[in-house]
Amino acid sequence: MLMAMYLHLGPYSRYVIGAIDRRIEELDREALAKRQLRYQSSILTKV
Repeated sequence: MLMAMYLHLGPYSRYVIGAIDRRIEELDREALAKRQLRYQSSILTKV
């Protein structure tokens, strides 16, 4: 029974981990883009 559970959850857990990793990367890219825009706008307002 435990082996069947592992065989079922193994691929699923890899899928979930991959989805979480992709979402984290997406959020990181969005945060970086926001910081860059904020930095650029602060430079433009100082000039």
